Amino acid sequence: MSFIPSSSFVTQATGAIYAQFLWASRPIKIYKEPIQTIISQPSNSLYGYETDAQSTNQEITYTENSAIYSGIIIYPLKTKNQNSQLFDSKIILNPNTTYIKLEEHGKNYILQDRIEKLEFDSQTWNFTEGNKFQVQTYCGLNFYYFEVKGTN
Repeated sequence: MSFIPSSSFVTQATGAIYAQFLWASRPIKIYKEPIQTIISQPSNSLYGYETDAQSTNQEITYTENSAIYSGIIIYPLKTKNQNSQLFDSKIILNPNTTYIKLEEHGKNYILQDRIEKLEFDSQTWNFTEGNKFQVQTYCGLNFYYFEVKGTN
């Protein structure tokens, strides 16, 4: 006899956990390095008589490169005499630190390129120690915890 009776039970259980995640999640805006576009305009000099400084006028424009993902923000606990908070047998979160909890597509977006900053709850945040994360698994449903710190 199995601890989990059937695959329909797993589907119902993971569906309930996922619905709870969506209910508690808020928008997290993730900023990457802006996209640079160089606009070159030829000068009005005569061919063959131009100097290097006059050859082109360059203007660089920057386009915002960001995405918004749903996630749960976990703020530090205010209780005393607590060294760590255990959420799962594989994951231990520091109770004095802020974390964001994201789905896999949010994690993939973060790990693709360099992240400049995060924005949620009207504040700006950065990752601590690079983009390290911890994984919480529940019957094949994965959530990713990233440690963040405020910049304001």
